[in-house]
Parts: sequence; C-alpha cells; structure tokens
Amino acid sequence: MPTGHNLAMTTTFTAPPQCTPARYTSLAATPGVLFNNAVIEADADYRTCLSSQFYTSVVAQRSLSLQPFSPLICPYGWESWDYQDHAYRVCCPQNFAPEGLDMEASRPAEGAWCTSMAYMEGMLMDVTSYDTTGGTTFLPLTISANDAYLVYANAFDGYPAASPTPTASA
Repeated sequence: MPTGHNLAMTTTFTAPPQCTPARYTSLAATPGVLFNNAVIEADADYRTCLSSQFYTSVVAQRSLSLQPFSPLICPYGWESWDYQDHAYRVCCPQNFAPEGLDMEASRPAEGAWCTSMAYMEGMLMDVTSYDTTGGTTFLPLTISANDAYLVYANAFDGYPAASPTPTASA
C-alpha cells in the first residue's frame, strides 16, 4: 500500500452546512457526463465537503492505486451498500447506487462509480463546467420532458468497522 495516505474512516464525517448534496459538474475531458460533487483540485471551497481521507484518496488515485478503506464508516447522509456477507462496503451519496462492480473480485468496487438518474421534468440543475485550462462557466440546466441524465459520483469502498460485541448482563 502506498504510504502517506490515511485510509481509515473511524468516525462519521458530517459535511459543513454550505456543502449542498446536489453540486453538479461537467468536465471538458468527459463531454456530456455530469458529476455530483466531483473532486476538482482547483475548487478549494469544496475541500471541506468531504473528509480529508476521502478527498485525498480521490486525488491520489488519479496517479496510483490505493487499498480500500479500513475501517470504513460512510459520511452522514450517505448510503452504505454491503456485500460479501456485510464484510465489504461501498459508500455512495444519498439516492445513488454503486455501478461497475465486479462481484467475482476480492475488491468488487475497485474502479466503480456511484450513479443516479436525474429525470424529473422541470428540475433545475446548476452545473459548473470546467474547461481544459481550469476555467469555469456556470450552466443552468433544466430537464425537459424527454431528458434523463446519468449522474456520476465517487464511490468509496472498504471494510466496515467491526460492530461492538454485545456483552451479557448479569
């Protein structure tokens, strides 16, 4: 495992109030793809919206492979998806589900994403678009009757914290 990365989530992270759950981003490198709460290094305001462990793991995994979190406790308001008889967990934002899992692998969510459909007619999505130079443009996007957008978010995977063993009372 590469050194210098804290891959233990031992408490429930709660994002500050200014971090909204629906922060949509588009990137020049992936035209037509929308991300929820994408980690953009140029966006210093967003660094506090994820735990430091989650934020730095996303940045680090762009250039190297990291081990899964151990232990892993999902952030407040996120959903946990347990696999392998509850021995392996994937954390996704609320109303998102893991996609791209390889259930035959020892680490099913390595390289996986969380996805959700945005399809409510009239729904306004405030999208920040990043160009190749890091410049941004704000794009208000309203979903029409025939539109549906697949939105991606980072998936975080690992091994759940052990549940305390109940003790017998006398």
